[in-house]
Amino acid sequence: MRAMPEPRSVTVTHAALLDALRRVRQRQVVRYRHGRVLDALHALGLIEWVRQPERRSQQLSSPDSAFYRAPIEVAQFTPAGRTALDRLVRLEDAPGWSQLAGAPYR
Repeated sequence: MRAMPEPRSVTVTHAALLDALRRVRQRQVVRYRHGRVLDALHALGLIEWVRQPERRSQQLSSPDSAFYRAPIEVAQFTPAGRTALDRLVRLEDAPGWSQLAGAPYR
């Protein structure tokens, strides 16, 4: 199996982080089709990459096994990621969000 290259250090803003966390919450984000912001989420410990569960049609005993595709890895929240999303959603409604949105997330 080929190892993933080390993610490059990326500084993300609060707004970009909130947008990426919402994207992870709303739909599956595939590991091999993502941008640097998701690399930063992973480096911060806010998401982890987990193997997508196989559906019955993907199992080799199924008549549809000729169409089998190997499982892929998708983003999943860590407890810290859920907490960060809740915190950023609350901050978005705060009066100082316009200045904080462009500030780097630490």
